[in-house]
Amino acid sequence: MNRNIQTYQQTAIQTIGPLLLQLQEEGFDEAAILKVNSAYHFAMQLWAVNFQSSSRPFICHAVGTASKTAEYGGSLDEILAALHHAAYATGDFGVRIPGATKRKRRLLRNEIGSEAENLVHGFYHMLERYGSRWEQMLQEEHSAGLSGLERSVLFIRVCNDLDDVTDLAFSSDARRKRIENFCQGSIKLAHHIGQLDLADMLEAELLKYHDLDFLPHEVSQSHASGHAVLPAAYRKRFIPGVVEVVYRFWKTGSLKVRN
Repeated sequence: MNRNIQTYQQTAIQTIGPLLLQLQEEGFDEAAILKVNSAYHFAMQLWAVNFQSSSRPFICHAVGTASKTAEYGGSLDEILAALHHAAYATGDFGVRIPGATKRKRRLLRNEIGSEAENLVHGFYHMLERYGSRWEQMLQEEHSAGLSGLERSVLFIRVCNDLDDVTDLAFSSDARRKRIENFCQGSIKLAHHIGQLDLADMLEAELLKYHDLDFLPHEVSQSHASGHAVLPAAYRKRFIPGVVEVVYRFWKTGSLKVRN
């Protein structure tokens, strides 16, 4: 069998059924499994039409991040937060305007609880503040010390990047460079929070997927960033669509949606 196919047959869990079975094997009780299942259905609404630049459905990435969080010892709140980690950046709460508004925070808190929502909010705040400036993040946090919330947020960040590695062979040059940059920073972050096994796995996966034979250039370059594919009925929502486009252009000067 082709080595590329063998590698992708061993990729992370990407759908809800296997994730729930994983949680059962990890020792989570029935109430926790039911809570994750319920939260997943809310996540489906947030990313019903969203895809990574690799054309992988974004909900698969959300599940994959939650799976990695569980695999490396995450708590229930950390798993729920991982499943919704990008809610305030790319989630569709009605009008897809990014940001952690009071309304969004209330809706998400009702679904996953206050502790998990605080982690999602912390994740969004971290991305807004630092982006890919890992060295600055490490220096500031080393001098100030890590709170429990900050440690959990960084843990989810590393699990997010570990799941993103599987997109390398299917991503545009710009997206591939961005993934590799984040992963190199996340290896340092994993060491910083004492997740040494996670750091080793991320480094190994980065090497493994980087060495794969890439698909034809036209395939990987078809989308430079995350994107939405809207059903025909959705396209009739003319006014919300106009509001979203005008707001995004005003804030960023670009009409692209980046994951």
